Amino acid sequence: MEEVRSAMEQQMDAMADLVQKLSGELRTGLQPAYENFIGFFHAIDWKEPWIMGLMAFHALFLLVTLLSRRRLNFHMFLFLFSLGGVYFAESLNRLLRKKLEELLNSKLL
Repeated sequence: MEEVRSAMEQQMDAMADLVQKLSGELRTGLQPAYENFIGFFHAIDWKEPWIMGLMAFHALFLLVTLLSRRRLNFHMFLFLFSLGGVYFAESLNRLLRKKLEELLNSKLL
């Protein structure tokens, strides 16, 4: 019985060493990706009004979704509304890009 116990302890120690080695390799391997993400995160100006508005819209949309969780018809409307937003996103981006170019080329600035 003692032999089985010592064999199990050796096996568990070997497994623990493997897990520690793997986790150390993962940490060193993921460090550049983490640093890139943090750099990207800090490069964004979170005080921009449109970014704040976009975050507020998503928070409000989530809140409305959670508060109306028992209204199936309203959820169908929310789903179709979000599908419409995805469908029209490209054309809306194209339109806003043209308007931004017109604004930047105008003599007002």
